Amino acid sequence: MTAVEYLKMWKEHKTWNRLTATVHQQRFRKIASCVKGKTFIDVGCAYGHSTHYLSLYKGGLWAGMDFGEEAICEAREIFPEHDFYYSPDYNMIETTGGRQFDSVVCSEVIEHIKNDEAFVKELLRLAKSRAVLTTPSRPVASKGHLRCYTKETLTRLFKGLNYTIKKEGRFFYITIDTNETIN
Repeated sequence: MTAVEYLKMWKEHKTWNRLTATVHQQRFRKIASCVKGKTFIDVGCAYGHSTHYLSLYKGGLWAGMDFGEEAICEAREIFPEHDFYYSPDYNMIETTGGRQFDSVVCSEVIEHIKNDEAFVKELLRLAKSRAVLTTPSRPVASKGHLRCYTKETLTRLFKGLNYTIKKEGRFFYITIDTNETIN
């Protein structure tokens, strides 16, 4: 399933309404507590709702990025206080014109990506200091999921990086620190 097909399903089912559920608000709160710095980008933001919720839990300059042009156009209308980037491919740093962010968030996305290793490398190109990723910690009956990670498969994916993996409830939380320190 392509990003555009997945986003179409999101829109048809108004999946963003589920993001108000306690489990997802706790996820946003946890992610917000893990980011560093003052500039942030939420990669895989769909229609911008996750970017909005994250900004409520962590002050700073928030932006969003997605791989569906229609979703980004709507995100710009719904949440004009944030910058949103449309990336037609996974060359994200080029999409931002070379702009990096103190922290990059990518929540509930990597399980949808065919080449997750290359995708993580792109996320790290965007991050000055830290990347925070989440992924389900158990199988999910949702179209578009290409895999379900285990701690072992995540450990292989992030081998050689300065990372931590924590499992809390339904989710794995992964933080990856780059070499630059942001206060």
